[in-house]
Amino acid sequence: GGICLYQGEPHLFDYEQVRLLNTFADEAAIAIENARLYEESLRALRVKSALLQEMHHRVRNNLQTIAALLAMQLRRLDPASPGAKALRESAARIQAIAAIHNLLSRDDIGVTTVSAVARQVIESVQSTLFESDIRVEFTILGDEVRIGSRDATVLALVINELVDNALTHGLAAEGGRIEVEAVLEQGWVVLELRDDGPRHPPPPPRPSSGLGLQIIETLVTGDLGGTFSLSRDEEAGWMRARVRFPQRIIEEDRLEV
Repeated sequence: GGICLYQGEPHLFDYEQVRLLNTFADEAAIAIENARLYEESLRALRVKSALLQEMHHRVRNNLQTIAALLAMQLRRLDPASPGAKALRESAARIQAIAAIHNLLSRDDIGVTTVSAVARQVIESVQSTLFESDIRVEFTILGDEVRIGSRDATVLALVINELVDNALTHGLAAEGGRIEVEAVLEQGWVVLELRDDGPRHPPPPPRPSSGLGLQIIETLVTGDLGGTFSLSRDEEAGWMRARVRFPQRIIEEDRLEV
């Protein structure tokens, strides 16, 4: 490009004026180039957003198909058999992952919140993990803590296992309350899931392989890089499960423009 200057009478530019015009031309060229690059970045961002949403949509559909196949197989089994129990738990885990892909297909690129993840999982759990005559009240508390897509998928499985554990061992006989609370503490996401059951002497314990707690331990320590603890608060009457892991969304999931 070029800069054209016009004047009504003959005029010679001195050295300082030429330098000033050169500087102005250089800065104008840089500004125009930055604007062009910014527009290209925005277009690339929109394309990436559309591709990611389509990917999450297709993965969700595939997972829901798998869950439906498991449900069909489940109908052929005795509901009280160990095989039926294993199929129900597997279907619930798949539904939890599908719910998160459904959430990520609508949210910002690769970023969501712990409360949104918990809400999706709870909605899935309410329809699959316990009978309608057992009343369980769910409450989601805390801050809107943002997490990346990878952590969201892992956290969905963790919350699903924690809720399943609470329903199976704490609230199966008479129902109760489950609260999910998330806060951000100095760059660390702290999630606590607590239930208030059983409130009366519990029935004989059900046979359990402990697979759920093994899955939680593996996911929290291996995938989230965090810690997991389970304790009974006798004074308050809560069973508390606490998950703590570092928040990471910028490096992995956010596109800078």
